[in-house]
Amino acid sequence: KAEKIYTATREEKQEFHRKVRDPKLLRKLKKIWPEAHRVIASNLGAERDKVMAKNIRGLHFENKEMAAIIGMGHLYALEQLLSDLHPKVLPLNEYHKV
Repeated sequence: KAEKIYTATREEKQEFHRKVRDPKLLRKLKKIWPEAHRVIASNLGAERDKVMAKNIRGLHFENKEMAAIIGMGHLYALEQLLSDLHPKVLPLNEYHKV
């Protein structure tokens, strides 16, 4: 007999993300259950990458030329999500060379 897999609604997912973004809760979770913290943090990062890509894409279509300063943790995902825009990616410490 196959188990029924529960799928959260969009509203339930949004509520979950709102609750787990609380810095106090995340710090506490990291201390008492590091594995769970790592899973949640990586999922929050993935969701954040999608939002950032959407916002950068919107600004790009309005301006054509732009610069976005992002944290290194988002770099790989955003390069993939925005690959059709052919972004030029460089570390901030090399920006002065441009």
